[in-house]
Amino acid sequence: TFVMMRDQARMLAATLTLQRFCRAKNQRLLYVSDRDRAREAIAIEAAAVVAVAAATRVQAAWRGHHQRGTFVMMRDQARMLAATLTLQRFCRAKNQRLLYVSDRDRAREAIAIEAAAVVAVAAATRVQAAWRGHHQRGTFVMMRD
Repeated sequence: TFVMMRDQARMLAATLTLQRFCRAKNQRLLYVSDRDRAREAIAIEAAAVVAVAAATRVQAAWRGHHQRGTFVMMRDQARMLAATLTLQRFCRAKNQRLLYVSDRDRAREAIAIEAAAVVAVAAATRVQAAWRGHHQRGTFVMMRD
């Protein structure tokens, strides 16, 4: 989106420059009126503003996408850890190698599951904060303009 808008802005600027050159070369018009100059300046400035806004959206989307991937990875790790611990407990009981799980093992499993949940919540909070920041950035740009 940003590249397309940037290219459109460049094409518009090139078209306006070519039109000005052709008018002068063919001497259909010996001068460009102030109104035409103002229109050209507004068109070029508007294209630049659109390109900057597109770049901001692309960057914000990339940050959100990147953090979303991190969150999904951490969430999956937490799920795999919980499943692994459950499977280990089941195998120990089924094979009757150990008829009980010691308190220390239970405490380790509980700490590991809780730590994985905390990491997943922290990742989700980062994603939400990035989205809020991007949303507020649009409000700031609107109020600034």
